[in-house]
Amino acid sequence: MTGVQTCALPILINISASKFVNNTSVEAAAFYINNTTNFIFKNSTVSDSKTSYGFQIDNAENITLDNATITDNKAGGFVLDDTSKKIIIKNSTISANKNSSGAIIKNSAALVEITKSNFSSNEADKGAALYLANNQNEIIISDSEFAHNKALKKGGALYIKAKSNTSRVILKGKTLFESNNAKEEKGGGAIYFIAAGKFSGSKYTIKPTKEVDTDLKTRATLIVDTDIASFTNNTTGDAVIDPDEPTKPAKGNIGNSIYVKLVTSTGIIWQDIVEFRKSSLTKTEDKEVAGD
Repeated sequence: MTGVQTCALPILINISASKFVNNTSVEAAAFYINNTTNFIFKNSTVSDSKTSYGFQIDNAENITLDNATITDNKAGGFVLDDTSKKIIIKNSTISANKNSSGAIIKNSAALVEITKSNFSSNEADKGAALYLANNQNEIIISDSEFAHNKALKKGGALYIKAKSNTSRVILKGKTLFESNNAKEEKGGGAIYFIAAGKFSGSKYTIKPTKEVDTDLKTRATLIVDTDIASFTNNTTGDAVIDPDEPTKPAKGNIGNSIYVKLVTSTGIIWQDIVEFRKSSLTKTEDKEVAGD
């Protein structure tokens, strides 16, 4: 069955209690929607898409995925490439999607909120669970789990490319990153964060206090704003977890959990664009967080 295509409808589109299974299309196997005011996908499933990612939404002002299941799609879960104002993903499962990320959000100025969702066993070149490219607003991830995702290159779970100094990625609540892997040695087993542009400063630091450095407000920033976040058994390259000390970073590689890179006109430099607030992660070894 060819996927449903819906275009140029400036209205509310609400898909509820529905299943899109075993669809085939060149792009967006289940459905493609362009130019609508509000899109809601609730209590519904997209699975087993054969030749393309599950679905794509372009240019919707507000997008909500609520109790959505996006699983076993052979070329990725879904793509949001738009001018949205707000994207909400909550109580959802994005799992076992192959060849492209479980979720791709790009070219967006939207506020993105991900809450109580599970991203697991996805596989892709970059950002196996979630690929965020050229985003310009806050991306807030709360009480969610990223586990057993695998990237052939960078970002075992998350690949984040910030477009401007208005970009923020904030981890809150009980957000877990467990047993994710990126094949490249400096690939960021859990998170690969890259910021390209003009930024001030020349130093990379980890801040264990509750205070917000005012300088950070002028830069693309990755913030861990919780004391119950967990990074466990994330690896890069062929790094191996010591079974006798499973809570320690894997030996032999850099950036097993988080890898940060800043690109400027003068090359790549260290930068204080990562902040740990109230977080026990500050007690881990330095090689758990690395930059180039």
